[in-house]
Amino acid sequence: MSSATPSPSTVLNAVDALAPAGTPVTTTEVATEFDCTARTIYNKLDILVNRGALETKKVGARGRVWWRPAEQSFDELSSAAHSRSPSAHSRLREREDSFQLSMENIDRETLYELIFNQTFHFIGVLEPDGTLIDANEAALSFGGLTREDVVGEPFWETYWWQLSDGTQAQLRDAIDRAADGEFVRFEVEVQGADRTAVIDFSLRPVSNEYGEILLLVPEGQDITELKERKQHLQRVNRLNTVIRAIVQTVARAETREEIAQAVCDTLLEFDAYQSTVMGELSPPFVDFEPWTMAGDMETYLDGILDQQSPPLSEGPAAHAVRTGELHVQNDLADLPYDYWRHLADTHGIQSYASVPLRHQGTVYGVLGVYADRTEAFDQEKRRILTELGEIIGYALYALERRDVLDPTAELEFRSAEIARLCRTETDADFELALDSTVSFSDGRERHFWTVNGLSPQIVRSLVESGFPSASDFRLLKDVEESARFHITATDQSIAAIFDTFDGELQTVTIKDDTARVIGRFPETVDSTTVVQAIREQYSDIELVAQRRLLTPTYLRQFVDEKLTDRQQAALQLAYSGGYYERPRLKTGEELAAELGISRQTFHYHLRRAEFTVFCHLFEQAAAPPSD
Repeated sequence: MSSATPSPSTVLNAVDALAPAGTPVTTTEVATEFDCTARTIYNKLDILVNRGALETKKVGARGRVWWRPAEQSFDELSSAAHSRSPSAHSRLREREDSFQLSMENIDRETLYELIFNQTFHFIGVLEPDGTLIDANEAALSFGGLTREDVVGEPFWETYWWQLSDGTQAQLRDAIDRAADGEFVRFEVEVQGADRTAVIDFSLRPVSNEYGEILLLVPEGQDITELKERKQHLQRVNRLNTVIRAIVQTVARAETREEIAQAVCDTLLEFDAYQSTVMGELSPPFVDFEPWTMAGDMETYLDGILDQQSPPLSEGPAAHAVRTGELHVQNDLADLPYDYWRHLADTHGIQSYASVPLRHQGTVYGVLGVYADRTEAFDQEKRRILTELGEIIGYALYALERRDVLDPTAELEFRSAEIARLCRTETDADFELALDSTVSFSDGRERHFWTVNGLSPQIVRSLVESGFPSASDFRLLKDVEESARFHITATDQSIAAIFDTFDGELQTVTIKDDTARVIGRFPETVDSTTVVQAIREQYSDIELVAQRRLLTPTYLRQFVDEKLTDRQQAALQLAYSGGYYERPRLKTGEELAAELGISRQTFHYHLRRAEFTVFCHLFEQAAAPPSD
């Protein structure tokens, strides 16, 4: 038994196999040879009668039989066909031509069947007045119809076009225009047996050689999925546009709350989401701190956080934070508690998504998006929301890092004049690194340097002969080719000039006949002004590079905020002067003398500074040491 819809040629072969020419068979007998309905076989047999290949007659009230005519010569068949209709004669001539062309695997009947009845497009044939003459299998199957249901009816009154009066009026207008010779095409929604479909519909007039319209051929291509994909793509594109807008806003945000407000407000405008909220769950998931919310969210959140509410640790937000993965609830019947189901229903919530805000394995918060319709979060939206969660997570991570990292401008200068001053004492290449600077109350500055590549004796000669802005050279430490020393500098030194712009001298490297000077400044520094200031001392200085760095500043800010000037000076001088090294490079009494205070006062300021720093470092809530 064949499993495919048979062609008329196949049905004719089955009739020949069931009975010799002239012997009638019933529709049921023929249908048993195929895996399809009797109605389908009836339509095929009817086609064969119209083509002159079979004869038929009615038997009883509803029955009909079919038989192959007695053997005839080709000329007799041609003559009989000519007497029936020009179309039958034409088909026989086409068959004769096909034999002459030796078509091995397909004949004209099969070709007609493939074009008309085997295509997935909806095709029909109309009289110029709109009366339906025939419809193909695809159109009949879509509507759950037989030919008897529709043939002979005005096309606009057939089942397919019953969705609205406007649809029928549009079709009648199209038929009138096509009957006047116009090709008509438009998109329209039509009715099927179990669904509606959007089709790309056209009406093509068929005319003879004299221009007379003989037939109209309606054709429809089901574009429902194409339209849905297009609409989905438009929604996704719009969501991507929203995401880009959020990213731009987040990049400029200075606080966590600014990020949260921008995200919640923007998502609320997109896709008609009902409400949004962003915040963080406490580590044991017993409380939720909202950073911001948008839409009708406040009373719903109050209900979630009510003491009578089920534990947050079993909710979707906790699940998202715990797993680091997006959690979507499209069916509220799956919620584990009646309390939550009732609360969501009261606020009109039909589906929601909990988005973890994560970066590199750390979850910084959670975003809740709520919708007043079911299935609001398809696969593409889930992907985009997951990506959004990662973007926000990175932004929150960056904000944390911004608290401990300060954007810094590193400026690199070149000067031959500075190199010449150094070459008066040595031809060797070397590097000077400024370790720290301590400011005294009388305006002097103590600079602590490390030099690599020179002996201490040459360094002393170099400072004393080449740089009049420096004095009080003292060697602190000498290890092989590296030495540590301090000097007292005036406001004419490069380090002092940098300090006027809140900058710090980092290194001075002498190589060949060029000095390479590197300093770090606040990101907003005007480099042109810095160059002009240095040129008052070294006329050939040039800025050759400018780089943006992120440098740790948290502890430094803490020292500036928590320590007094005396405490800072004592602590920094002790550290830089070698007080903490073993053996000590300087005693407390020597350091006190440099600060112009007593040894007891120096130790008092030093102990207070040490305790404040250590207390903060180890987070011990203890009182400062007594005087």
